[in-house]
Amino acid sequence: WFNLEKTHTSIKISLFERLVESASEIVPCHVLEEQRRMRPEISDLTREHYADVVHIQDNKCTVKQRIGDVFMNTTQKQEKDNFELCRRAWSSHGKLVPGVVPQVFFWALQGNRESRPVAGLSACNEGEANAVVSLVRWHLTCGVPPSAISVISPYKGQTKLIMRKLRNVPGAFESQSLTKGGKGFGKAH
Repeated sequence: WFNLEKTHTSIKISLFERLVESASEIVPCHVLEEQRRMRPEISDLTREHYADVVHIQDNKCTVKQRIGDVFMNTTQKQEKDNFELCRRAWSSHGKLVPGVVPQVFFWALQGNRESRPVAGLSACNEGEANAVVSLVRWHLTCGVPPSAISVISPYKGQTKLIMRKLRNVPGAFESQSLTKGGKGFGKAH
């Protein structure tokens, strides 16, 4: 097996890092000062890593958003009314998913180990995939619209494994239009 890392040391550096390091007028680099996607509890996980560069602020929409807000803006009246009844029944009125406290956590699974790859050499983990599917199923049972659930995995193999398992969960996919990359594997999960 030929070790590329020894002969081409730059292979350890991601394309993104190379672009940032070579920032010029041709490839300008700007630092994000305000984030609009993550709940503050999630952005807090990475905020410290950028403290020496910038103090990232959370947009007010990230603080006031509730589960299903996007769903409520794009859905038929009857579905909106049904979901709003569910959301009102939750003690947090849509701020938190019932039974999931805290909202950001690291899950240590018993007997957890890497499984056989399902996409080339990409990492995958059957136990983690099953746990994710169970959590998505719980969200759906609580009335969280599929469009309000996102699952993010950095590994192609794990993403494929989770998607395959989610196809067996009724209501997990509203449509087949799936996105790839940092947005998880689709807005309709």
